[in-house]
Amino acid sequence: MGATYKEFGSELTDDYSAFFDRVGMLRYYKDLEPLGFYLDNFTGIFYEKQAKQLLNFCERNNAYHIVTQTHPGRYENRCVPGCRTYFLADGDKNPNLVLNPFLKKSVELFSEEVSDKALAMILEINRSGKGK
Repeated sequence: MGATYKEFGSELTDDYSAFFDRVGMLRYYKDLEPLGFYLDNFTGIFYEKQAKQLLNFCERNNAYHIVTQTHPGRYENRCVPGCRTYFLADGDKNPNLVLNPFLKKSVELFSEEVSDKALAMILEINRSGKGK
């Protein structure tokens, strides 16, 4: 389990899985298509030009909210205007939740974790067209 730090109402964590699970981030295009979103990527990323569409969807569907990638690797559980990438989520809406993986003490461990997750996603995509 990763580190968590609370100060002045914010809750910082360095644990990707815990953050993504808690906020219910929809990270794959397959999770978004049933909601009427057809993205030009596999990862469920909404870009700045799609932010208004995403905001309108969340206003009509109270069960969803926006997660913003404010810097490489850093995610905030709220809509931050003017950022490049956004995600749709259906979990905990606490706007004070922040993922900052650079809280980790070991840069090597962080790099290994990111590489492993990227490889797992690539393998999942490669296997998606094959029968079981």
